[in-house]
Amino acid sequence: MTKKDDNGAPPTHTSIMIKTGLRAWGPAISLLLISCSTSAQPAKRLAPGDVVATVGSTPITLAEVDDKALQQPAGSFGEVKLVQALYEARRGALDEIIGDILLDQEAKARRLERAKLEEQEVGAKVVAVTDAEVADWYQANQ
Repeated sequence: MTKKDDNGAPPTHTSIMIKTGLRAWGPAISLLLISCSTSAQPAKRLAPGDVVATVGSTPITLAEVDDKALQQPAGSFGEVKLVQALYEARRGALDEIIGDILLDQEAKARRLERAKLEEQEVGAKVVAVTDAEVADWYQANQ
């Protein structure tokens, strides 16, 4: 007595190969689909109190970043999509906050006020320009 296929016909070589292939590859395909679906999960939304960066022992929260980011004019992002503009605003704000913290820490380490530290650092890099150099540049760029 021969086995019948699902549709009542005797099994063909092709139907046997398909069933055997599904039994052999089924778990691998399932594992692949599961791993793809879990890696495609959306990122967790951050709460305002979540720490997004730490400088030394100083935490920076999303609320601090957003407060600074929202001070930037909307026109400074051109025609980019809102999600990209938000990313750029937050990234710029975070960079600014980190810079402020690092300057404050360096000023404290040198026992200076921050303004004095900035004056020393910038003043050391400024090159004096003579009146003759200004006149030469002006003539060359008219």
